[in-house]
Amino acid sequence: MGHVSMDSVKSPYPYGLMLPQSETERLLEERLAGLGVTVERRVEVLSYKTMDAGVEVTLGHPDGRKEVVAAEWLLGCDGAHSVVRHSLGVAVRG
Repeated sequence: MGHVSMDSVKSPYPYGLMLPQSETERLLEERLAGLGVTVERRVEVLSYKTMDAGVEVTLGHPDGRKEVVAAEWLLGCDGAHSVVRHSLGVAVRG
């Protein structure tokens, strides 16, 4: 067992707070649903290209269908095999 002191943290909340990833995802999806956004699972970025006003992304769906969408921005948050992260040469630091 170890002990980590948070006494030096300049915050009204000087303690560690952890949530399981599944709970974080549930909370985010719930908030997005309240904003009228539906999260699609198992949809992958196949490729993307930058445009003057954002990006054009080709998505692959589980049924094999491809879809091209335009967006103002694109995040590579899909782990070690992120097409976005790989194309930018950003390493995973774990």
